[in-house]
Amino acid sequence: MKNLENNKLTAVFMGYELQKDPTERFFGKYKTPITNVWVDEKELSFDTDWNLIMDVVEMIEEIDVVASFQIENPTIYIWKSSEDSNFEDIEIDIFTKTKKEAVVEAINQFISWYNKNNTATPKEPGLNTLVCKECGGNNIQGKEWRYVHSGKFAGDSSNDDDDNWCDDCEAHIEFVTIDEYLQTIGG
Repeated sequence: MKNLENNKLTAVFMGYELQKDPTERFFGKYKTPITNVWVDEKELSFDTDWNLIMDVVEMIEEIDVVASFQIENPTIYIWKSSEDSNFEDIEIDIFTKTKKEAVVEAINQFISWYNKNNTATPKEPGLNTLVCKECGGNNIQGKEWRYVHSGKFAGDSSNDDDDNWCDDCEAHIEFVTIDEYLQTIGG
C-alpha cells in the first residue's frame, strides 16, 4: 500500500493530472503530461521502471533547493544547493537494498519534504516562477542549451532579452519572477 501512495505522490509531483470529477469517464485515473494517456493508479510504476525513476531524479535536480542527486557507493545523496536552503540533505545507504530501491527511497523522502515545505508543485506557478516583465504572463519562451543525445538541460543561452520571447506581448522581453512582477505593479 505504501508503494501505491508513494507512486501517487510522485505522479502528482511529475505533473500527472488526477481526474477528480466522478462524472468523467477517466475518474480516478492519472493523465500523463506528455502523451496525455490515462493510467490507473495501479499502473503507476515510479518505484519499478528505471526510466521513470530517472525522469523523477532529473525533475528533482531542476529544483532550486537541490544541488545534486548522486549515487556514490555505498550511498545515495541529495544535497542542498546552498547553506541558505531549508532543505536537509538526504543520504540513503545501500548496504541492505538495491541501488534502485535506494534511489526510490531518496525520491520518496525528497517528495515528502517538498510537499511539506512548498506550496507549488514543479508544474504549478510559485512566487519564483518566471513571467513576462511587461504583462506578467507565463506564455513565455527562452533559449537554452541541451545535451544533444540525452536532452538534459545544460544551461541558459544568456541573459540577453533577444533570447526571451513573450507570446502575449509578441516581443522579445525580459523575464522576472512573479514576486518581482507583483512588486512592480504594487502587489
